[in-house]
Amino acid sequence: MITAGTTPHTAAAQAPARARRAGPPVPRLQLHRAMKARRVSVQRLARECGLSCSTVTRIREGLQRPSRVTGALIAETLGTTPAALGLDRSEGGEA
Repeated sequence: MITAGTTPHTAAAQAPARARRAGPPVPRLQLHRAMKARRVSVQRLARECGLSCSTVTRIREGLQRPSRVTGALIAETLGTTPAALGLDRSEGGEA
């Protein structure tokens, strides 16, 4: 939609940005389940990984993609693999 003060050129430039964030974030259910099964809170996981609570929460809620190092650190702390938690960034990985 073009609003007052927006030219067709700027509206077209804004379209790709809107398309990238078209859908809601997808929570990483595997990470939720692993934390629940091991009775690990966000605070405890953050402390043991050396991350902030907000970073762990953003990763868990699908708002942030962890780096490979961070994904591996979270997985190691939970005793599993990044792929098992949906944190795998390798080719074909979802995260």
